[in-house]
Amino acid sequence: MSDLLECHRQDAVLTIRLNRAAKKNAINTAMYLALARELEAAESDPAVSVILLCGQPDIFSAGNDLSDFIDAADDCMDPVLVFMRALHRVGKPVVAAVRGAAVGIGATLLLHCDLVLASEETRLVYPFVKLGFCPEFGSSRLLVQRIGHLRATQLMLLGDPVSAARAAEWGLVNEVLPDAQVEPAALEAAGRLAAMSVDAVRTSKALLKAANPELESLFEEEARAFTRLLKTDACQQTLRSMTSGDTRRK
Repeated sequence: MSDLLECHRQDAVLTIRLNRAAKKNAINTAMYLALARELEAAESDPAVSVILLCGQPDIFSAGNDLSDFIDAADDCMDPVLVFMRALHRVGKPVVAAVRGAAVGIGATLLLHCDLVLASEETRLVYPFVKLGFCPEFGSSRLLVQRIGHLRATQLMLLGDPVSAARAAEWGLVNEVLPDAQVEPAALEAAGRLAAMSVDAVRTSKALLKAANPELESLFEEEARAFTRLLKTDACQQTLRSMTSGDTRRK
């Protein structure tokens, strides 16, 4: 287990907690690979029926660690794609407990979770275009499917934060709770899923996901566009400006 993550199993529920609090849970290359390993291990472990993703009490994730993208190489998105494929391929239900902000990939990964519970303080932020990037993790399709073209364009192009209440209204999260209740409620929901027929749950999840059979191809298409934009002078200047201070957002 990586020290970037805290993992423990309670009965058939495996909790994976992002554990890079000093960097506001900004996800770097090592963390992407560690997450992928834990997800793949959970998928193959018969003792695990449900996966619960958590952040820290005051932040779910500040998105990608932008320092990884300074002078980006052609393969800079490879570790990110490893994580994306791992989460997308999990056949077991994934529940997310979101407390505080979920930024960039911290927000788009929620589109791949099966239940999302958020705190009243949660804000979802998709600041890709503002930073000179483009959408990733299938969000260019999934967000439009979930909330419609106009709302998706508003979130992606303007990059304004979405409140927890608005996120629930638009169907981006299942439920909004007082902060202290989020993780207990998420664990209770995960426990209910774990008590059901494993085969029935997996089969039903697969059927619910069948609307996007070519999603991994979209991950790669978005990643190619993302990498191209990363190499532009405008984007690199923005990254250097942001990483020269203490902001670690994507």
